[in-house]
Amino acid sequence: MSATPQIGQPHRRVDGRQKVTGQARYAAEHLVPGCVHGVLVTSTIAAGRITHLDTAEAVKAPGVLAIVSHLNSPKVPGYENPQPDERVEGQQFRVFFDAEIHYSNQPVALAIAGTLEQAQHAAALVRVQYEHTAPQTDITKGLASSYKPKKEKDYTRGQPQAYKTAPVQVAHEYQTPLQVHNPMEMHAAIAEWQGNKLAVWNKTQAPSLAQKDLMKLWALPKESVQVHSPFVGGAFGGASRIWPPEMAAIIGAKVVGRPVKVVNQREQEFNMVGYRPRSVQRVALGAQADGTLVGMSHEAFGATSRYEQFTERILHPTKSGYRCPMPS
Repeated sequence: MSATPQIGQPHRRVDGRQKVTGQARYAAEHLVPGCVHGVLVTSTIAAGRITHLDTAEAVKAPGVLAIVSHLNSPKVPGYENPQPDERVEGQQFRVFFDAEIHYSNQPVALAIAGTLEQAQHAAALVRVQYEHTAPQTDITKGLASSYKPKKEKDYTRGQPQAYKTAPVQVAHEYQTPLQVHNPMEMHAAIAEWQGNKLAVWNKTQAPSLAQKDLMKLWALPKESVQVHSPFVGGAFGGASRIWPPEMAAIIGAKVVGRPVKVVNQREQEFNMVGYRPRSVQRVALGAQADGTLVGMSHEAFGATSRYEQFTERILHPTKSGYRCPMPS
């Protein structure tokens, strides 16, 4: 008995009805008793350090419970004793860890208050002074000092340097711009501590990975970390790890002893959470006159941060996407 053909047939989305009728609850929409609001204060420079952070007026504003910064943040075990991460190299960004500024729009303080409006008002009263250093953000100026990630190895197929000796030779350099995911649901989290147990209602496309990250960051066993993410309003790879807004909410909740909600503003989606970095790629092909490939070269450079090195999977499709003989 043959199976019923599925190709071309309509299928009902499991979560479709809940989403279109407004029943689906996203990260910022969960009803957590006693929840208060946190609003981030972010840096106005791209590189340098904080020389003075004044919260005197902010802490006196109506409804304010705390202003959290590197001056009073509780210690995070994973910041003090970082554990290796197989997805990246280096030290991940540490929210409210010290006075150093690594990127524009970096969180420098979190205003926590009873209502969103009170938290927004308090955040506007925080005054920050900086010592500015020149950022380096142009990938083309850094190609000469680029390096190959330790976890990446050269891959060879076809005749070496075929693009220099084959009957048909094609060699070009291409660039792709920075690409931001920017889904409908912005990054957000509600964090609650109950003793040494942590619960997070979080925007994540990988709850189990988020749980593992939080276990490492806070040195907690699996049973002490709960991550709730029943629906995701678009992610596209950008919600596959713990980002600064979530950590700010968790740190803030530890300070005030109540659940804290932090929601990214739309403009913060551009540089506070993940995106695909700008690239420079050099592609060279060697082929027979009939178009049969005899060798190809693909070299890629990708932008990354100075504190943590992320390697975009630029080269992986080339390894398997084209028929090319293995080297003899």
